[in-house]
Amino acid sequence: MRDFDRAIRELQASWDERAAGEAIGALVTAAWQAGGPDDRTRSVAAALRRLLQARLEAAKTQTEEFRLLNLAYRLEQGLGRRDQALALARRAAGLAERAATPKERVQAVFQMAKALLYVDDDAGAVRWSLQGMRLGGELERRGAADPELKRLLADQESRLVNRMAGLGGMEDEVDRAAESAIARWEALNDPAGLAAALGMITEARMFQGRLQDAAACARRALAAAGYPEKTAGTAYALWAGALALCRLGDVQTALDWTAASARIGQEEGNAECVQEARLVHAAALGAAGRLDEGLREIEQVAGDVVALHMGGLAQLVALHRAWLRLKAGKPTHPEELGGAGESPERTGSSPLAAEMLYARSHALRLAGRDGRPAREAAGALFERFRMTWHLEKARRDELL
Repeated sequence: MRDFDRAIRELQASWDERAAGEAIGALVTAAWQAGGPDDRTRSVAAALRRLLQARLEAAKTQTEEFRLLNLAYRLEQGLGRRDQALALARRAAGLAERAATPKERVQAVFQMAKALLYVDDDAGAVRWSLQGMRLGGELERRGAADPELKRLLADQESRLVNRMAGLGGMEDEVDRAAESAIARWEALNDPAGLAAALGMITEARMFQGRLQDAAACARRALAAAGYPEKTAGTAYALWAGALALCRLGDVQTALDWTAASARIGQEEGNAECVQEARLVHAAALGAAGRLDEGLREIEQVAGDVVALHMGGLAQLVALHRAWLRLKAGKPTHPEELGGAGESPERTGSSPLAAEMLYARSHALRLAGRDGRPAREAAGALFERFRMTWHLEKARRDELL
């Protein structure tokens, strides 16, 4: 682990914003590479938190305060303290509206979108993302977008694709944003950035049920990065593409890709990517007929997601655990898959909610209860969201 005690002493003696940012980034990476925050990383985080608070109290300008709030946000969000991160994002967004430069206002809006996403306000995240793209687009049209802002807009439009796909009902908007994001990264001539963007678009296509598109997008991402010799930017394409391939029947490649994604995520300190990759690995084990192994792994993932405060993954874990248990003929709690009712009005209307309703219909039937309302509601959502692969499976009443 980096010598954080020395870094903190140096920051106490002579504050340097860039050095503080580097220390926060290194701490977050070290924490997740170790399997999550522990007593040591929490102690270092507390020391950095005290330093940032002291600097905030002594800030002489609103610009300085804004930049310190952004550093504090990175610390809290990076260590999984989602509510604290959201509070800091709100402060930064309010301050940016009054005092920051146009570019900083764009940055604050996107930061707010990310903070909302991590507390499961997907609709709010999309609204703020769209606002950020509009503000950034105005700067571009005025010729006031520097290279840093252009990269930010390319990255955030890639993320917006994923966020809109998760909401459902925005299929045309998703397609336009995906084309625009790809064009932005190609104009920047950044292979790793393009690969990462294509990975997020792969995830979006996978959630939309467009499995062939997801697999093709994943392969395009790997080619753009120069995989396997080069891995930067490939972690998301590997795990999301693996789920698409698993469902299309290429289980061995799915197993290979998830193993690679988990390894890369671990190297990069991306703890959520590691858990997503392990989750899909468990699903692929089940598809390979290795149900006991798959169930053991997904139970481990479920425990890690709770321990690491990754609430955003809880539904996805519950869904794939249910499919594995259903394939094994094991009891599955319907209440974990869409709440107490079967209608989309009560369970939410999104591609994920649609698949959870469908899994719920099978869980209810296995429990000797009527699963038809949940199945019909799922089918209606599959049609609404153009999830043709899911719809064909539902028409044949097959497990996913």
